[in-house]
Amino acid sequence: IKVPDTGGEELGFVGVFLPTAMEDAEGELVSGFPGVQNPMVTLEAYQGDLGMVDPQSVYQLKTAGMENIGESPVMEVGDTWELPDGAGSITFTGVKDYVSLQSNRDGARVPALLAASSAVVGLLLTLFVRPRRVWVRATPGEDGRTRVELAGLGKTEVAGDNAEFHEITTRLVGRLTEQTRGGEGER
Repeated sequence: IKVPDTGGEELGFVGVFLPTAMEDAEGELVSGFPGVQNPMVTLEAYQGDLGMVDPQSVYQLKTAGMENIGESPVMEVGDTWELPDGAGSITFTGVKDYVSLQSNRDGARVPALLAASSAVVGLLLTLFVRPRRVWVRATPGEDGRTRVELAGLGKTEVAGDNAEFHEITTRLVGRLTEQTRGGEGER
């Protein structure tokens, strides 16, 4: 609660509202039910600059520039708390039920869902695709022939990588042999 127009220093109150107040096992006040059956409130009072010149939330009281002037007793409906140093009084007059409803429509939900789903599908595909690399290097030999070297790297330890690399090597040797014998071969 913010009270800027007191005629003196500004007042602020921070409260705890208990709609159905009861004591727990340690003797502390708690609310046992969200409905209003035994409403009570406790308040802390602050006096000083509320900082109303600057933009701020209506739901928070910034107490940094204020002095704590006291804590109220537990107040039931109809109780009044006289503030210290003649700063006034505050009365707990009662509770009025209300409801706050909100309806939203967000047109970006479907595109965001599709993008997130595509990302998940892409990540799942990486679990089933075996990453592997093959290098081929051709260098001229001292005898005038071309020397071909092959290397392969499987990023996982799967036996199929070795068999696949062997198959690629065999096919390449077959093509090169065909071409050196004067056959057309595949290109």
